[in-house]
Amino acid sequence: MEETIAYTSSNSLHLLCRTRRNLMHKSLTLLLDMHCFWTLVFNVGWLVNSSMTLHAHISMRKPSDIMVHARTCILRRAPEIMGVYGSLFSQMAMAAERYRASTIL
Repeated sequence: MEETIAYTSSNSLHLLCRTRRNLMHKSLTLLLDMHCFWTLVFNVGWLVNSSMTLHAHISMRKPSDIMVHARTCILRRAPEIMGVYGSLFSQMAMAAERYRASTIL
């Protein structure tokens, strides 16, 4: 599931950053930049967390070696969680901005 989310978000990041030059509104360009930033935060956080988990699995000597304390888990998952919420809120902000721009016309 996490791999699918990361793959989908990296594709959307590429699509959003590629179509930026075709956009006309400066406010939407700023919102898309923020969305790209939060998607990048999520992807980097996911990559770091996955590589740390892979290292723990490869180097474990006994099954308890892969157990993670709550504090460590929070620190490893915080960038992913913030990236997901930032991405969702930036999408809501884009939808509100597009609705406002279309009602003005």
